[in-house]
Amino acid sequence: MYGANRKQLLVCIERKSRLVRIGKIKDLRAHKVNHLTEKLLRNEKVITITNDNGTEFRRPQTSQYPIYYCDPMKPHQRGSVENVIGTLRRYIKRNTDLELLDERRIKEIEDTLNQTPRKMFHYRTPYKIYYKCRVALVV
Repeated sequence: MYGANRKQLLVCIERKSRLVRIGKIKDLRAHKVNHLTEKLLRNEKVITITNDNGTEFRRPQTSQYPIYYCDPMKPHQRGSVENVIGTLRRYIKRNTDLELLDERRIKEIEDTLNQTPRKMFHYRTPYKIYYKCRVALVV
């Protein structure tokens, strides 16, 4: 996701639960972006990764996961990520300087997205779906 001055955020989304992980890209070299991806997904169960066709994602041999790429000019093949980026625009406008955005604020936005109930999950949150949490009601 682009901000002001061509700075970028890396947005990772788990396909079934829609759990989101966000990181600030400081260096657009492919091995640095791959390292950030591995860092964001370190504690998660990852089967495969689907990337955009940007040059920042072109080091699949350094990843420990199988990587697939979307076809050029086919944003519908990564619709979940495009939808999350649209939702992120509520919090981070296109003209926001991402250099001024600290890690704590990024984590707050990520937590907000992961704690927002979704109609598709019968109003459960992505966090509850991913981690299979149960809510115990005390009466």
